[in-house]
Amino acid sequence: MLYDLSFLKELSNNDEVFIKEIVDQFISELSIIGEYVYSAYQERDFEAEYNYLHKIKSPLTNFKSILLIAFVDQLEVFASNKVVSEAHEKLATQFKDTMALLNKELNENEL
Repeated sequence: MLYDLSFLKELSNNDEVFIKEIVDQFISELSIIGEYVYSAYQERDFEAEYNYLHKIKSPLTNFKSILLIAFVDQLEVFASNKVVSEAHEKLATQFKDTMALLNKELNENEL
């Protein structure tokens, strides 16, 4: 799995209504952020790319999505340094695809 809800469960004392609200809100944001990051890179809008990545970092941390957090950390470095490279494009693509997979997993395993 690409996520772990244990932090949210601990934070909410296992309040399923709270957890469902957070998951639903995350899903609604998640469905577009991966595409936005990829599009920003394609358009060489590094400021927008960095801002989208920064916006999603805390929610990914709350969901303990270690792989995606690692992607975000590296993509933030690329974006802040305005790096145009095959590695940046490949990572932006992997991030977009993995975000879509996380979205699918959350929808399938919804509370």
